[in-house]
Amino acid sequence: LVPEATMAQRISRAKRTVSGVRLDRPGDVGTVLRVLYLVFNEGYSGDVDLAAEAIRLTRRLAAAVDHPE
Repeated sequence: LVPEATMAQRISRAKRTVSGVRLDRPGDVGTVLRVLYLVFNEGYSGDVDLAAEAIRLTRRLAAAVDHPE
């Protein structure tokens, strides 16, 4: 519900914030997985193909960490 430029700025800021962050504390991976699930659901029902991006990011996360989920 915000202009595309505003969303692009938010995404850029979020990427800068999380770049280089390690997922080594308990619950970190689970939190990221929950967010990816929400992104997938939003993309599945929306106009933008966020579902494919959520799947791509989830696959990258699965390859990067050893987590049972």
